[in-house]
Amino acid sequence: MLKQLKLPQQYINAYHQDTTLLFQFILSETLLALSEAKILGRLTSASKTGEFNNAVAALRRLVGAAHDPFRLFSWNPDEGILPKLKSYCGYFVQNISQDDKIHQPLYRAAEQAWLLSLVCVDDLRNLENPEAGRTQANAIIKSSKKLFVALQKLGKYVSKAIEQYWDDENVVFFVLRNKEQFDEIFGNRFVKQLLRRMYPGGIEGARRFLSQQFIQRGFHHLVPIIQARITEVETSVA
Repeated sequence: MLKQLKLPQQYINAYHQDTTLLFQFILSETLLALSEAKILGRLTSASKTGEFNNAVAALRRLVGAAHDPFRLFSWNPDEGILPKLKSYCGYFVQNISQDDKIHQPLYRAAEQAWLLSLVCVDDLRNLENPEAGRTQANAIIKSSKKLFVALQKLGKYVSKAIEQYWDDENVVFFVLRNKEQFDEIFGNRFVKQLLRRMYPGGIEGARRFLSQQFIQRGFHHLVPIIQARITEVETSVA
């Protein structure tokens, strides 16, 4: 198992120690990763050339077009989704207890997905060989399937972790603002069901909590946005 590396102090920004902000970064990258995973999940030996090329493109977006497997931490905006996700998770677990049973498994799942992506990188390189044949194509299909399964597991940990932030208006507002993406990735009415579990008052409880918190902080301009988004959640089919 890879050991967690401690970065030199000059590379650690303030947000690396802000677990709330880091968790929002994790959520954002997870949505991107699971969106690409849908394409990988459709890849089979019977896939047509166009479908295969789409899956390879999705894989490149996940791992980075020029990903260096020996570069564990990089903040190049053109880097792949999974390396960034692993980096965010790595910084996150540095700020929490090793006994945390919610976020530590999340980090391990992100690390596993990242490691599997490195296998995909090697398979992609072999596939780009002018002499590559069916064997190399089957190899990338197999490794992509394993990555797909790992990303689905990661998604389960992430969706479970969100419920721990019922008292953090920033995280809840992030989920609310990205309702469509969460529902698309995690299932229809995911956000509606999530808020019902998180607050005793259900959707209305979420509305009161968010409105009160942001008003207390002086962000009155956000209240109409909260009201509108909550209404969208309420009116979605139960």
